[in-house]
Amino acid sequence: MTIIERRAEMRQTAIKALLDAEEALTALAMSYELQPNEKTSACHPQTSTLSTTSQVRKLRRVLEKLRR
Repeated sequence: MTIIERRAEMRQTAIKALLDAEEALTALAMSYELQPNEKTSACHPQTSTLSTTSQVRKLRRVLEKLRR
């Protein structure tokens, strides 16, 4: 296996792990139940978890663009 093939394999592993993390973080964020008429602030667990999910998504997209 060449170094290029090894890097491609490692990149695919990272992309898969980030996809799994996105899914888990989204499920976690959606598990926070809001009371009727309750607004989420920046420090609410749902908001911060969704923010982290967005950051993970951006990382994954960068890796996906690298493989082209």
